[in-house]
Amino acid sequence: QGTDVVNSSNSYTLGNFIENLVLTGSAASGTGNALDNQLDGGPGTDTAVLARALADCRITSTGSSVRVVGPEGRDILTGVERLVFTDTRLAFDLDAAAGQAARLVGALHGAAALRDASLVGRALGLLDAGADPLALAQAMLEGLPQGPLAPAALVTELYQHVVGHAPAPRELAVYTSALTSGQYSPASLLVHAAQCEANRVAIDLTGLAQTGLAYLLPG
Repeated sequence: QGTDVVNSSNSYTLGNFIENLVLTGSAASGTGNALDNQLDGGPGTDTAVLARALADCRITSTGSSVRVVGPEGRDILTGVERLVFTDTRLAFDLDAAAGQAARLVGALHGAAALRDASLVGRALGLLDAGADPLALAQAMLEGLPQGPLAPAALVTELYQHVVGHAPAPRELAVYTSALTSGQYSPASLLVHAAQCEANRVAIDLTGLAQTGLAYLLPG
């Protein structure tokens, strides 16, 4: 009888009759059960594993916690940055790695590309593995299917995705010159564009913080 709580310093799966889990120390993930669960991830990047499809759930984020309502009941996740469903994953660390991935993907490929969970997952996986935004930008540019972009083409792509239109002739000349002179590398210009306020608006970073950023990891 009553509500049971487990405190664990390791990744943990709740037993059938335990409702709540608090992750401490180096714990990275918690797996719930069929009960209404409350999971407190604490500091660090923590993951909740849910045995249900996102398509069957309703997600509500308050910023400090995420509520997941589905066929098996309601789970409240506090201090949990990543959610793993049977059909996809969601990232809510939009002020950290997930936000950096979203900004870079949006700037280089356009906001619509954020619906490509595999593309987002490749970017987020590199950040989680220790890459910084500049290294990720370089990897993304090297991975373009059409090959490296010429300076003017890169500037034009970034303007169209971040600002919503092609650069004016003067703007194109300024940034193309900055690339050819070495003031910017292609990767550093991509990072610069990704961090612009216009890009935050273009990818609707505020909205993503409410819904989560869908991603799938390679492999």
